[in-house]
Amino acid sequence: MVMAYLKKILYIIFISKKDFKLPKKNKIIFLDEIGYKKIRDSLLENLEFSIINLRYAEVNIPILLLSLINVFKYGKHCYKITFIKYVNAKFAFSFIDTSLHYCDLIEKIPDCKLILIQNGRRQGKELEPFIHRAEDKFKSDYYFVFNKEYAEYVQKYISTKFVVGGSILNNRYQKAEFISKVEKVQYISEFHVKESVPDIDYEKWEIEPTKFVLEILNEFCKKNNLELEIIGRIFDSERERNFYQQFNIPFKFTKKTKENYSKLSNSSIIVGMSSTMLGESFSRYFRVAFFDIRNDFYLQNHLKPGFAFPKKTNEYGEFWSNKPNKNKMLENLDFLYSVDESDWSKLVEKWSDSLVVYDYGNNKYKKILKQESVI
Repeated sequence: MVMAYLKKILYIIFISKKDFKLPKKNKIIFLDEIGYKKIRDSLLENLEFSIINLRYAEVNIPILLLSLINVFKYGKHCYKITFIKYVNAKFAFSFIDTSLHYCDLIEKIPDCKLILIQNGRRQGKELEPFIHRAEDKFKSDYYFVFNKEYAEYVQKYISTKFVVGGSILNNRYQKAEFISKVEKVQYISEFHVKESVPDIDYEKWEIEPTKFVLEILNEFCKKNNLELEIIGRIFDSERERNFYQQFNIPFKFTKKTKENYSKLSNSSIIVGMSSTMLGESFSRYFRVAFFDIRNDFYLQNHLKPGFAFPKKTNEYGEFWSNKPNKNKMLENLDFLYSVDESDWSKLVEKWSDSLVVYDYGNNKYKKILKQESVI
């Protein structure tokens, strides 16, 4: 513990960016910079706000000095609590909803309400660090979540008002137009650079399942005279493109930009393994194939969550395969190639509550924010 504090102090002294002006007072504060622009643009329009960097990449020196008087009262949280109280924030937003310990921080500030926002697909392992808290639940005022299945799952760990309204980012985009003639397959890249996942067998976890899926897509595209397009995941597009070139199949590569939602085509079949964008696209009526097969090549998640976690499903369905089975996966693609608009709409309506609900314009979330006088 002493070493941890010492490392933090040294980090602040030698590495952290320093701010020598007191922060502006605002009723809204973002807990860390991650995702704040997405929350602002999706929900908060042009409202003023403050940001506290909880990982000390930037430290406000006046607040740091003021926090010294709160050391014995708040301990390791003294800087963060002093910052939030000085800003006089009434609402704290976090897009890092898997960091449930933020709840303990805001709980020490009774006049500030915490709103957690789900930012991605969940597969169970994210909550394992908090299993010991099942009998002493975290507390939040609101939790904006993708679907009711996840709300029921995570309520074991957190006491909150769940608002099931889908993805705040996906809800900014209109429903897809169903075009009967499929012209291409769009693969949502899930590429990770090797150094970002140092504790796994990269060959088995990254390369082998990707190769398996792409070879199936290549066969399907050849049979139906379709183009295969890979939509990039990282900003280092050259490195990502080079990764896919090793598989020796023809493809068009589309670079990642600020957002990839607008790159989806109404005349395509969307394919991926476990990307959040799969569920988001499905909710907007794009034809989507879910091939969640990584854990059969390398058991990185002992829960083996499947495409609709936490909902338990069969290993195979009309548009999904949870195991690497070439014939079943080709059947999924054939189904999506021929399905009509009426049948596909029924499937989306049936499954969205378990994947990602869709609420164009984020009206459900904005209704809550209006009730709370945030907006």
